[in-house]
Amino acid sequence: MKDFDIIIVGAGPAGSCLARLAAGLPGLRIALLDARALDSAYTGTGRIKSCGGLMAPAAQKALARMDMALPSRLLVTPQLFAVRTLDLPSGLERNYQRFYLNLDREAFDRWLFASVGDSVRKFSSVMVKKLHRERDGYGVLCEDGTHLCCRFIVGADGANSVVRRKLFPQLRPTCYISIQERFALESRKPHFAAFFDPEITDYYAWGLPKGQEYLLGAAIPATTGAGKTFLRFKEKIRPFGYDLRDPLSRESTLILRPDGPPASGVLPDGTACLLGEAGGYISPSSAEGFSYAFRTAMLLYRSLRLAGEGRSSDAYFKNVCRWQDHLLRPLRLELWGKCLKRQVLYRPFLRRLVMRSGLRHLRCLES
Repeated sequence: MKDFDIIIVGAGPAGSCLARLAAGLPGLRIALLDARALDSAYTGTGRIKSCGGLMAPAAQKALARMDMALPSRLLVTPQLFAVRTLDLPSGLERNYQRFYLNLDREAFDRWLFASVGDSVRKFSSVMVKKLHRERDGYGVLCEDGTHLCCRFIVGADGANSVVRRKLFPQLRPTCYISIQERFALESRKPHFAAFFDPEITDYYAWGLPKGQEYLLGAAIPATTGAGKTFLRFKEKIRPFGYDLRDPLSRESTLILRPDGPPASGVLPDGTACLLGEAGGYISPSSAEGFSYAFRTAMLLYRSLRLAGEGRSSDAYFKNVCRWQDHLLRPLRLELWGKCLKRQVLYRPFLRRLVMRSGLRHLRCLES
């Protein structure tokens, strides 16, 4: 049995950034848990995040605010300057300039995990089996038998958050299954591809080169036969030059898609809070989640500071939750705007109208 003031479940971008920032606060005993083996290099087996690994400018800005700079070893070729947008039913195709960083996602998560200070107790390859209330907070039982307890728990464990399911049962966000396959790269495509087809999904699918591989993925409603739908998607993109066979690997994961501003992911009794995608903070138009993970972590760190002294009292964490609920309001408003953008981007008639207009289309030189 190990006692902590704060346990952070999930050491992805939100959890690791919060732990890194909060490590400098005196008087707090913090533990950081993740099911993946983030304390060692990825070997090609084990748990992996089904993610394209593109970092948008908003996420780059958030890293800059935390005074963090990416080492070059986290970047993979090619770096991308355009998105090839394909509306499959109509055959419309447009190119739009973008400013993403192409990352090795598994290496990036391990770098974030390693950046957490030694004052934080880090647990890697630890899966939470059970979460229960105790007199002074929560008990966390892990599959390997580790038993931890804390006064304040943070759910930064993504779309399938155990913290959200246990402590916030009223939050039932819309879920999609993100399926992604990796292929040997036969020819370098100098762009990120975005595919739209309402027969496949009311969200979108993607393709991008990453090192010596080509990634192809799709976010498919969890209520459909996702595997068969993905096979149909691969057949439909073949006439557009994407004849991808014999995948090297396949990964899948849940992904959330907000229908509106996220409901409060803060317990008023001052015992729990959700960050990043676990709390519904992910773009409903592009599925961009890095920036929301970083920003929700920064806001909780700010709340911990604004709550003041008395970190040994229950009133302290209640004050943390009040601050956090207040500071998250601008992000909720921003996501409301993203939901409005979603109404345009994912209505076939409106999307084709925008694409036919040629607005912001990047004309490439003919070969």
